[in-house]
Formats: sequence, structure tokens, C-alpha cells
Amino acid sequence: LIEIGAEIKELIEDSDEGLRRINTIVRNLLNFSRPADNEKDLCDMTDGIKNALKLLNNQLKNYNITSHFSPLPQTMCNLSMINQIIVNLLINAKHACDMHDERDGHIHVHAGYENNKIVISVTDNGCGMSDKVKVQIFNPFFTTKPVGTGTGMGMALVYTMVTAHSGTIEIDSTEHEGTKVSCFFPVLSHSLFNE
Repeated sequence: LIEIGAEIKELIEDSDEGLRRINTIVRNLLNFSRPADNEKDLCDMTDGIKNALKLLNNQLKNYNITSHFSPLPQTMCNLSMINQIIVNLLINAKHACDMHDERDGHIHVHAGYENNKIVISVTDNGCGMSDKVKVQIFNPFFTTKPVGTGTGMGMALVYTMVTAHSGTIEIDSTEHEGTKVSCFFPVLSHSLFNE
């Protein structure tokens, strides 16, 4: 009888954990199909980047974090989306550094204005990606993380939010050396969200 009780308790705990994961996946899917809200204001994207760094300060305290921010023109954007883009990129950079434990993790965040576009990049010296991984990186549910530790929605959401700002993404990555993810945003003087 005691064994049956223990088994039932374990089954309930497993079910509870499974439901939590399903809840997370469904929330991510909803965000993927209609990211955040579509409100957009004239802002400096640097504020969204700085907020993301503050938000993750505790998680990133054991890493060498550097940043360089050039003055940016104000643009119509959704700062909460910019914040979420940077949070996802920083978390990915952190995980990449964790997977390359032979050296100290270094993550660099850059924001600048080049060729009439705002450029935001996150560079790490982590494990890098193979060409096979790079071509799948924006696919929903694709993950290189162990089972149960990632939903595979982070980069899919980043892609959705960058394109919602009429932007593009480039990935430069070499296995065992690191990755640089660059987001390019046109400077918008009015909202494209509701057009």
C-alpha cells in the first residue's frame, strides 16, 4: 500500500511538471503568433537594451559582460519587444558560454547606427553553431538544449519581433569559437504595425 501511494505521488508530480511545460509552450506559441502588444512609440532602442541587461544582471554576474553604445536616432518601436529580443539573445549567449567550459564566458553587446540602420548585436565566445544548426535556428521548437530545458521558441520569437520592426537578422558563428547575432532596424518615423 505504501508503494502504491509513493507511485501515485510520483505520477502526480510528473503530471504537474508536464502541465507546467505545456503551459510554457502554449504561452510561447501565442507570443510567436502575436508578439506582445503592437503599440509603438518614438524611442531610443538603447533603453530597451539597457533594461534587458539590468533584468539579467543577476544571471549574468559570473560572465564578462561588455557593451558599447553609440548614439542612436530615435525610431518608432515597441521597447518591450526590443527588451525581449535582447533578453533572448543574452540568454542564448549565456547558454553557449556554459557549453564551452574551457574558457571564461565573454558576452559583448553593441548598438550603433550604420548605413542608415540601427544595428544591435550580441557576441559571445561560447560553443558556436554548425551550419546544420544555423539553418534551423529560427524554426519553432528547434533547440540544442537538453530535453526539458528549452522550448525552442526563443530565436523564433526574436525573428518574429525583429521582422515586426521591418528588421533583419544575421548570424555569424563558428563551432567552438563563438557567435555574433546582429539585428538591423530601419529608422521608422511612423508606425507600420497597424497598416
